[in-house]
Amino acid sequence: MPVVRRNEPWEVMFREEVSGLASGWTVREHRGKVKLVVRHPAQGMESITLPFPWAKASMGDAYTRLRNIYVHWSEGHGLRAAVELAEGKAPSTLLNWSKAAVGFQEQKRHHGNHIKEATWLHAYEPVVSMAVELLSGARPPSNPADLLDVCIRDWPSGSRMRQIRAQSLAQFLRHCVQREHFPDLWLPPPELKLHVGRRDASVTRRQKGDAFSSDQQIVNLLSTLPREPSGKRWHDALQILAELGLRPIELLHLSVRLDEQSGEPYW
Repeated sequence: MPVVRRNEPWEVMFREEVSGLASGWTVREHRGKVKLVVRHPAQGMESITLPFPWAKASMGDAYTRLRNIYVHWSEGHGLRAAVELAEGKAPSTLLNWSKAAVGFQEQKRHHGNHIKEATWLHAYEPVVSMAVELLSGARPPSNPADLLDVCIRDWPSGSRMRQIRAQSLAQFLRHCVQREHFPDLWLPPPELKLHVGRRDASVTRRQKGDAFSSDQQIVNLLSTLPREPSGKRWHDALQILAELGLRPIELLHLSVRLDEQSGEPYW
């Protein structure tokens, strides 16, 4: 007797997710690839095979592509035209990168592991703004790898800031594809290390400096700061660093709480 093949749990879930996109949509395996089948009430059926293996590991990427196909299809494009648009066969200048950047900032600031305004301005805004300017220009990069290289090349290879810029830009590109329905051609490279690089071993990694040797030196420094608001902020920050023995990065994670028993505030 012939062997009856049972669907794996991921196959059942994948089909359910695709069917939920639109009435008449389904997927099936065709020669080891994902095949999209669309049934029209009056026009019959049409299908197209996508370049994704019929495998559990490819389910997430395949669904992202299918969702983007649906967005273009729902705008009135034919199925094949929608597939081509989702594959990135459209100039990057036709994509609203500025609007996507606003949506990305909204997502980072107010959803998920929301970040502070200072973190956005330091770690995200510079590289996102640079990317938007390049992609909206006359000769934009044609792929995310080239975009990534241009946006991080001003920082030394292997440096922490170069790594941060690469990670932030990768997050922005994933947001554009997954939330703004950009063609998944713009998904970032899976391996950022090739772009970040390594530190030059011939360059001294750490700069040596002279530490304060007395409390009076700290007091003298604080007294030289200007009295304007920006100087007051530096005064408070340096005073907290000295009093609590913190590193600068730890200021971003410092907060005041109340002791449940005594009601006294503490860091």
